[in-house]
Amino acid sequence: MKKILVFLFILFNISNVTNADETLPKKHNAADKRNVAAKQNIAVKQTDNDSFVVFENIPYVTNGSAFQQLDLYLPKDAKTAAKPVPVVIVIHGGGWTNGSKDLKKFVEWSRFYAENGYAVANINYRLRPDFVMPAQIHDVKSAVRWLRANAKKYNLDINHFASFGSSAGGHLAATLGTSAHVKEFDQGEHLDQSSAVQATVDFCGPSDFFTFRTEKKDKKAKIFAVTLFGKNAENKDVIKKSSPLQTVTSKAAPFLIVHAKDDKTVPIQQGKSLHETLQKAGVESHFIELTSGGHGSPQFNNAETKKQIIDFLNKHLR
Repeated sequence: MKKILVFLFILFNISNVTNADETLPKKHNAADKRNVAAKQNIAVKQTDNDSFVVFENIPYVTNGSAFQQLDLYLPKDAKTAAKPVPVVIVIHGGGWTNGSKDLKKFVEWSRFYAENGYAVANINYRLRPDFVMPAQIHDVKSAVRWLRANAKKYNLDINHFASFGSSAGGHLAATLGTSAHVKEFDQGEHLDQSSAVQATVDFCGPSDFFTFRTEKKDKKAKIFAVTLFGKNAENKDVIKKSSPLQTVTSKAAPFLIVHAKDDKTVPIQQGKSLHETLQKAGVESHFIELTSGGHGSPQFNNAETKKQIIDFLNKHLR
């Protein structure tokens, strides 16, 4: 138990990152504190852009909450295109505690992928403490299955999905890349559809909850352990299966991992260890080490990194 509590302290830091792009918009603060446990009637709406259209607030769970909705970005010609359109699933960060698909950073990444010809699902998911791990994993997998179940309606390519996320979102994106075989994480609707992805882009996500630790000690560590995993705080099987590194097999998706050398929130070794484990399993993995900036810093958005991401996605999704 002591080992688990020590590594979970650093997760508290993730949920309290003060990067301006990670700050939840004021209009969402009250809903975020409640985790929108009750159903909310947020209408689906359509927004047009020069190169793509956005369908906002689409529920991916029947009778779910606002935290089980997604925004779908489609290239203008997607529905009439001769070939189905590949999909990038964008997953926000926030320590599994706060955040939203509406955060500026993730809206900008969604637009970036859409402008490069991809359909994009920018998703919300349920947050702790009301919903503990692995509820977040259940949600992102439900979103993937919903997209495949509705692929004909939007002309999506069910064989070419990628996951992208940063920080806690990086963890969830990586989980999609490694855990298609963990069937207990597929719960709810559309169970005839796969929750697998064919490529993963992971920005500074935790990969192994057994080694994710810090030298710091804090009284809040015990509280955080309970609020993150709740009744599963001492369940080693759940913790293992919630760790992307621990679920790597030779069938994992190809990975592109980006991590800052001076990340004080999620140690760079989390990214390096996942990269090494993937390669040992015979899975294609690329690792980009940023020599400046910290956790989720603007350096992740530099032009060279964006080019490498698009080249990687084009290789595996086109």
